[in-house]
Amino acid sequence: MKNKLPQHPGELEKLISKEYEGMSKRLKQVAGFVLENPNAIALETMVKIGQQAGVPPSTLIRFARALGYSGFREIQQIFRVALAVKTPSYRDRVRLLEKNYGQDENQSFSPGKVLNESVRSNNLALEHMAENILNKTIEKAVKLLLEAEAVYIIGMRRAFPIASYLVYALRKLERRAFVLDGSGGTINDEISVIGKKDVLVAISFAPYAEESLNAVNWASSQKAGVIGISDSPLSPFASKSSVYFEVKNSEVRGFRSLAAPLCLAQSIIVSLAYFQESSGSKTKGGRLPKHQKKIRSVK
Repeated sequence: MKNKLPQHPGELEKLISKEYEGMSKRLKQVAGFVLENPNAIALETMVKIGQQAGVPPSTLIRFARALGYSGFREIQQIFRVALAVKTPSYRDRVRLLEKNYGQDENQSFSPGKVLNESVRSNNLALEHMAENILNKTIEKAVKLLLEAEAVYIIGMRRAFPIASYLVYALRKLERRAFVLDGSGGTINDEISVIGKKDVLVAISFAPYAEESLNAVNWASSQKAGVIGISDSPLSPFASKSSVYFEVKNSEVRGFRSLAAPLCLAQSIIVSLAYFQESSGSKTKGGRLPKHQKKIRSVK
């Protein structure tokens, strides 16, 4: 039984999510801390981890045994191995590349090897996403977008390319779409215009952007639709989203890819385009007025 237990953080996260509802309040507290603080789990002692999580060390041991492990150190080892390829800065990651490839001719660095690793890693992430995201979840997101008067998209830091693509594609479909990027320090003003008949698309991956979470909280308070795209079932975006997509980003030598969430974004757009044309004038939603379409067509 022991050799079947997860030995990778992603697999461990799935196990924790599966067992989460049946855990006691204290064990849920540990579960949340483990998923949100992988580096602390890898680097700190059990005493310090317990202090930070607000539980005694014995609770950490009970948590590990509830998942099938003999002790908490086995869980720490999983995150220690993962940390070896997930260093905090790009400079450190490049140094790690040098150590990993070594001096042996057969293990020397080459861009082709990096490309092959990236392709394999992204293929796995895409296959995982295809297996775990339900058709009805995408349809629900499309329905929200069809009926929205306006669509606001927020994706800070590394999630920004996805937000930019969604705004571009939605406008190509003649939807009223706006990116919230806080230019000039106006992020709170931008968020405040989201209303009940609008939809917010929020994309954020750990460590989660505070601006994105603020936008979700505001949209929820206004009864607006919220489409969340994040990386964990315990993400702060999960519970406040009308539709939530959990997407695992692939990682190569500590560098995380955006292939999977971008693929999801494109799938949503293609589905929206299909249903928009199928429904025709029956579902106008946030379509641009005719005079604005004419203005946009002038080159």
